[in-house]
Order: sequence, then structure tokens, then C-alpha cells
Amino acid sequence: MLRAFDRTGIFTNDAMAAPGNLERRIITPNCITKVNSFILQGPLLPQVLRRLRLQLSTHDSWHKERTQWLEPDCPESYPEDRESLLAFLKILPSALEKLERLECLWLNLTEYWESDYSGSNDGWAPRLDLVALDEFRNSLCSLFSPSYAHKFPFLTELRLALPCTYDFAALNKAMSDDATRRLRHLYLEYVDATGPGGDRSYLIWAEDENADDGDDGFPPSNLQEEYPNYDYMPDICDLVGRCSNLESLGLHATHFLNLDHLDWKPSGTGLKNIYIHRAMIHVGTLKKILSAADGESSNLAAMKLSYVQLLDHTWADVFDHLMRANVIKYLSFEDLNYAHRGTSAHLREFNNRQWETCSTIWTENPADKDRLADLAKKVLDAGGLLGEFLDDEAEMAGYGASHPNSEYLVGGW
Repeated sequence: MLRAFDRTGIFTNDAMAAPGNLERRIITPNCITKVNSFILQGPLLPQVLRRLRLQLSTHDSWHKERTQWLEPDCPESYPEDRESLLAFLKILPSALEKLERLECLWLNLTEYWESDYSGSNDGWAPRLDLVALDEFRNSLCSLFSPSYAHKFPFLTELRLALPCTYDFAALNKAMSDDATRRLRHLYLEYVDATGPGGDRSYLIWAEDENADDGDDGFPPSNLQEEYPNYDYMPDICDLVGRCSNLESLGLHATHFLNLDHLDWKPSGTGLKNIYIHRAMIHVGTLKKILSAADGESSNLAAMKLSYVQLLDHTWADVFDHLMRANVIKYLSFEDLNYAHRGTSAHLREFNNRQWETCSTIWTENPADKDRLADLAKKVLDAGGLLGEFLDDEAEMAGYGASHPNSEYLVGGW
């Protein structure tokens, strides 16, 4: 693992004249030193390294996050953070160019940027360092430019947690067709949740029966002002659509990812593992994602859908399609629903506490729950596992708490 930020701490400096004087010290090895010693100047590691995680955030401690991508003038920002970051981004492309055997690249941004609004006065959103974010985006795209593409002939797994959807638009433009066709495992996440629609916690003033989210008072960050997440969702769809040889796909969104533009044409048997968090999708598109190249059969082994809303038809149609899959070993659903502005909005079950009340599925269509119960039973009968929100379906299938194998029924993603 390589860190973009050095982990630091505050210590008493006994050498200073005045007692109690403090200084900030790096308390783990400097990341630039690691890159120089082990990659740029080291003859062995670049030849054997297969998996690499780039940590783009750090924590002050085990219980506290620190936002490190803030504008330099923000009171909460630290000059040494920015210095460490820019030095890391400068050296990154030349370092990764040497990792010719790399199979998995993971860019991990663990910060979560959200707005705050009390219901009166002006809300608040973080002011992010757009210069640093541009440098990061340029460094990432340079790794997949034509001059670098031949350097990663073994890269089959890409896990990216990036600031916003525009970063994926830029990456999609930079990546060659050869690079996307080589990928077998893809995880895409964006973390800027500022502005209306970015997080379920903003729904405290929502009126679900009137299709009003009530979150207009939550302001966007300066990044969202310049590159709104909603504007570049088609580019994410285009990037995913180009990766036709995927076995695993993960999509984790803040603002609901509109998958309406996804033209999914898998090769061969299609996906084996799928994870989607906060998305809107038509049934026809979802069925394609769940199918092999023929559009009918499914070879899914594990599936988790959270906060996914249908734009048309019913969840019963989706569950009926999944009943054709013979190899599902793990199934997890949380807060499945119907989109307010979809043609099936009339099937949406009322929820007066959207910001905190969860359910497996919100539906006024009895067939949805009947088909879900049938699907859960099929998975359990075949020895598979169900997620924690499917307890009722497991009990209906005869796998309640008294069942001898009940402790094996709840899995994790």
C-alpha cells in the first residue's frame, strides 16, 4: 500500500526553549521515500508486485476522519497535507510505469463529502482543493494514456473510489479499448455527496407521497458546482459498457446513478458477481446486467443491491428472471424501491421516515414479495446464503432461527 498523505502526530519538543512547545512529526515512513527506495530504485519489487493499493485519505485516529482535500485557505486544512499529496501525485506515473506485472490497482479515497443544513439560514458544504483534484485526475488519466497502456498487459482488476463522476468521464476518454477489454473485475465509486440528492440523511424534510425530497437547502461543494455528478453519469455507463469481459461489477454512488444509458453487451457467460448501491435503472437494462450474452440465462454467483430504484415494470419481473439462475450462492437486498419519476411510481410504498427506516423492498405490488420469497427459498435450498435484510423471507422458506443451519444464513459482501 502507498499513501498519498503521510500520517502525522503532534509531539512535545524537549529541545525547544519554552516548555510545552509542540511540533508535528511524521510517525510512519514517508511515502515518497518508499516509492523511491522500493519501486524507482529497487530492482526486485517492480518485477514481482501484482496488487497495489493507493491510499488517498488517512484518519487522525481509529474513530475520527479528517477531510484532507480541502482548499488551502480552509481552517481545517493542513499545508503539510497538500505538500505530501502533490509530491505523491508528481512521482506516481513514473513509479507505476515500472510495475509491468501489475494485476490489480486499487485507488482508495475513504473520505465522504456531505452537506449540512439545519432547516434555516444557509447550509454548509466543504470547499475542496480543485487544483489538487485536477492534478490527481491528470495523474490517473496519464496512467491509461496510449503511451502507458502497453505497460499494464496483466491488469485485470480495477477498484476506483474517486471524487466525482467527472473523474470517470475523464478516465473513460483516456482508456484504450484494449485496457477495458482486459478487465475482469471493476469497482467504481464516487464520494462527493454534497447538494440535493446526495445522501439519504438529507431526506428529513421529505414528503414521499408528493415526490418531494425536501433537500434543496443542502448546498453543493465547489467541485459539484463545477462538475455536477448528474451531468457525467452517462460517461460511467459508457465506461462500464466497454468492459465486456467482466466477471465482477461494483457500482457505489452518492447521487443516484442513472443507469439508463448503459448499453451492456457481455461476452460469454456474463457477470458472476454484482454489487450496486444507489442507482436508478429500467428493468430491461437490469436484466441485461444479470444475464449472459444471450440475454436470457444468468450465471450469477453473488448479488447485492442497495437503494436501487426501478424506472419501469416491477421487481417481480426481476426476481422471475433471477429464478433462472442456477448458481446463486449469495443474495442480499436492501431498500429496493420504485423511482418517483418512473412509470411504476404508483407501486412505491409510502415511507414517512426515509432518512432512517430501512426495508428489504418498498412495494405495493404483492407479487414482488411473493417472487422474492420464492427466490430466497431457491437460494437457501441450494445451500446459499442470504443477507441480513432477508430474515423474513428465510423464515417463510422454513429457515428460521430454529433451523439447525440458521447461523449460516446471513452473509456479508
